[in-house]
Amino acid sequence: MIKVSADKAGDTLSELIALASESTEPIAIEREGQPVAATLGYSELKRFRALEDAMDGALIRRAIAPR
Repeated sequence: MIKVSADKAGDTLSELIALASESTEPIAIEREGQPVAATLGYSELKRFRALEDAMDGALIRRAIAPR
């Protein structure tokens, strides 16, 4: 995971956006060494949501399957 301080993230937002859009890794934004937020590229967000949807679908199918 890529890590960046909150101060640096604020100072270099356009660079952070470019990095997020080019990377498949999430970027952790830290304050005082502790993660407080994360960002990721839109394509990675879409993959994450598709995975969530697939998992939700599997849970629903399992819940309604005859026993």
